[in-house]
Amino acid sequence: MEIWLMAFAIFAMGMLVMFLALILFGEYRKAFMANPMAVMTLDVFLAVMHRGGPAFLAVVALFGGAMLAASGVILLAFLLLYETAPLWRAIRLSLGI
Repeated sequence: MEIWLMAFAIFAMGMLVMFLALILFGEYRKAFMANPMAVMTLDVFLAVMHRGGPAFLAVVALFGGAMLAASGVILLAFLLLYETAPLWRAIRLSLGI
């Protein structure tokens, strides 16, 4: 049962890291106000990263948090598919299919 909790914990950790990264994005706001046409493009990320310091950490944390959250969702989907195979097999046998 612990592996189910691990999937939720990985997803929650990813979301927490992304939330903290977005808090650090005061630098992103400055870059966005300088060029409002580029909402979340590579140009804005590069402009934020050129400012250095917390903005660079925020960009790295944002991508790392997204990867953590995605891996948690993938692990949860894998577990659901893996655990439902015996259930579907039992349903098919009970229905005589």
